[in-house]
Amino acid sequence: MTTLKVEIYKDRLLVLTGTEEQLQPLTAAPKHWLLPGGGLAVPWTWRDSAWLTAQGVPAVSPIFRDYDWPMPTDWRLMSHQARIADFCVRNRRGYVLAGTGSGKSASLTWATDYLLQVGAIKRVLVIAPLSVMSDAWTPTLGRLLLGRRRHAELYGTKELRLARARGDHDYHIINVDGLKNDEVHAQLMRNKYDAIVIDESTMIKTASTARWKLVKPLVDQATFAWQLTGTPTPQGPDDAHGQLKMFDRFGTLDMPLTWWQNLTSYKVTKFKRVPLAGWQDTVHKYMRPAISFKTRDCIDLPPITYIHRKVPITKVQEKAIAALLTHNAVRLDGQLVQAPNQAIVFAKLAQILAGAAYGEDGTVIEVRPTQRLEETAHIMGQAEGKVIVFAPIKAAVRLIAEDMRKRGFKVATITGDVSKNQRQKIFDEFQKPGRETLDGLIAVPDAMSHGVTLTEASDTVWYAPVSKAEVYQQAIARMERQGQKRHMNVVHLWGHPRERDLYDALKSRGKGASKLQALYDKLVRGDMT
Repeated sequence: MTTLKVEIYKDRLLVLTGTEEQLQPLTAAPKHWLLPGGGLAVPWTWRDSAWLTAQGVPAVSPIFRDYDWPMPTDWRLMSHQARIADFCVRNRRGYVLAGTGSGKSASLTWATDYLLQVGAIKRVLVIAPLSVMSDAWTPTLGRLLLGRRRHAELYGTKELRLARARGDHDYHIINVDGLKNDEVHAQLMRNKYDAIVIDESTMIKTASTARWKLVKPLVDQATFAWQLTGTPTPQGPDDAHGQLKMFDRFGTLDMPLTWWQNLTSYKVTKFKRVPLAGWQDTVHKYMRPAISFKTRDCIDLPPITYIHRKVPITKVQEKAIAALLTHNAVRLDGQLVQAPNQAIVFAKLAQILAGAAYGEDGTVIEVRPTQRLEETAHIMGQAEGKVIVFAPIKAAVRLIAEDMRKRGFKVATITGDVSKNQRQKIFDEFQKPGRETLDGLIAVPDAMSHGVTLTEASDTVWYAPVSKAEVYQQAIARMERQGQKRHMNVVHLWGHPRERDLYDALKSRGKGASKLQALYDKLVRGDMT
């Protein structure tokens, strides 16, 4: 035989058959038996399957045989999630390349719980953006492992983070920027986590940043570490350098960015480089071991995944909202913003949360929502297809578009000021396959015709909620139409607690009109609970 083959015998042994040359290195297995007819057998245990994987043998772990896959009754295990979990328990370093909505956090929860169960690890640290930490990891760990593992978010004041970091938990979850405090980082180093999960690994794509330098020592002392992302190189080959260097994928040599750039791109001018043809193959060569799923390939996923992303409001927004709710007026940047009745209070609150409020004379006052812009850019870079971003007011559309363009994204805008003919040109451009000319569309939802088809979009981002369920549903329907080939994600950005509840009411397809009104009333009363 020329190809090494692995089979499971009586649910106890891994039987390997191949050439003598292929089998000879495997006789170093801690426990093995040479078979009379040729071949080799090893026990089917987690440790042996991991050892074989390290030798390049296509083994499979006994997680499928031994693990109970805990979950509530309204969850189900998807085949790609089981494969991701199996990959992670067999690889001490690895890249999980799976898109938004594919259930990566559940896969890694099961993988780490299994490793805790077999005694391979004792503590897990999850490092993620704040939005993913609060809206993906904390609820997933809580729902899947409730009662069998303890977890804590390391978020809030320095004292609170330190107290929780010193606690006896199986899982700690921290925002990547929460590592910047010296005392907190020192405590995490003392904790000596056996497993590190870096979710949305493009946040450590640049090895010269403080973020990267804080994550690296934590990874170096861990037995297991995995990087998770949907698109590892959203802006080109340079993005791979820090992610590869985090796992020492260049060997023992400390390869600088300039070396990687010369390998994957060429210089056009002093300040501009262009990727070489086939640079993706070079990234693939180094970014191993890896398991990859495009969200649309996960055929057992529902057609649309709704995702909440927490994006904290700024101190300026917080004070402005408090003043508006107390006095029905607030002064921003020297301009007066007034709200004489409840309906206008809600409208002004929406403007402040979206980052662009209208003054008394109609002047636009920017209340720059930094985290919302960061999260929007992140989604724009990670999405499989193009992205539609909906903001309820025209001034916010302009603000978002300007920010995305400064970050290098190609976006068009749709507001009531855009003529019918110009809109059609934009829609036609959007529907062209690929992202050569457009990455996304920023729009006021009321300005989008019901008949528009935008199936090149894979993600719809709500920058702030609207007031009508019909407008919300019709806006989402732009990508949910015949011809759509990708799994779709609807991402709700929220900072004020009532915003998240409003999204849930909007999602009820108009059946909760009274609930929606009640939530508006609570919002204008300033009810933060």
